[in-house]
Amino acid sequence: MQMGIDVGYGQVKGVSEKGKKVIFPSLVAPLTKGPLENDMKHKVFIQCSSVSMRESAVGDGARYSKLIQQLSGQEKPTEAHDILLLTAIALLAEDTKEPISLGVGLPLAYYAAQKDQLKQRLSCMAGKVSVDGSLQHQVSFSRVEVFPQGTGAIAASGIDYSSSGRIGLIDIGTYTTDFVLLEIENGRKSFIPDGCGSREIGAYQLFESLDKAFQAKAGMPLPIREYSRTLDNALQQKPLCFDGKEIHLHKTLEYAMEELTDSVMSQVRAVWGDWARFLDYTILAGGGSVVLHDRLKNKLSNPVMAKDPVFANAWGYLEYVKAS
Repeated sequence: MQMGIDVGYGQVKGVSEKGKKVIFPSLVAPLTKGPLENDMKHKVFIQCSSVSMRESAVGDGARYSKLIQQLSGQEKPTEAHDILLLTAIALLAEDTKEPISLGVGLPLAYYAAQKDQLKQRLSCMAGKVSVDGSLQHQVSFSRVEVFPQGTGAIAASGIDYSSSGRIGLIDIGTYTTDFVLLEIENGRKSFIPDGCGSREIGAYQLFESLDKAFQAKAGMPLPIREYSRTLDNALQQKPLCFDGKEIHLHKTLEYAMEELTDSVMSQVRAVWGDWARFLDYTILAGGGSVVLHDRLKNKLSNPVMAKDPVFANAWGYLEYVKAS
């Protein structure tokens, strides 16, 4: 079975050749036994050499744990990364026993330094995974391919590349934003190296701003488990209830979104220079692009949203695996 999986800092996105999609927060915690344990998603049991924590709560199931782990830093913690990856594989594979051809990605900034190590480690991985009480799935890989993040989104953008032109892509994730520039001549794509790169900016800046504003009003940090809910509330101009009081954060979010948009555009100018003004399309991908789309669309040359922006890289990795 062929799969493309994007283990992001904020969310894990996965797709299969059968068209199935899975998405869940990139959160892991030890599984806590209790009376409401059966209502928790996702409870994961793993037997794998790279995973010492055999029973885990993953995604939303980990959100309310005091021992929550989230991905951060240039090198994602191996155990947390593998638990998230294996969970996505088990959810996509269902009851199939076929070996898996897997496509994954790395941010452009880390790709050259980490791609070989990641490919080797995953290629040697084998184990058993059960999610939410399902039958154990034996995971093994017939092939693993590692691609530069952002290039997957280009493959799955929905744009016709059969003609000639110049295209840019901005892929805004949680912690990194990738920029890709390519020239197309008679359907042949050539990447422009000086126009490709990663910057450590992303949607986490919105969470940081909301956290600071919350601390100023509540006198305590905003718990990680409340990040997504607080962002959703602020986007809808709904207050957050705390100690019986309403805390309004939508104005903080508006300002933070403007700041993040300015940061992205500053990096566009730094990475692309005047190339940014000579583009036939500027593709927007990643969850951050969905949030910032209305602000970015008037600042870019011919902006278009990728066909499935949140899953764009995962779909692209799958397309590359199918083609290789």
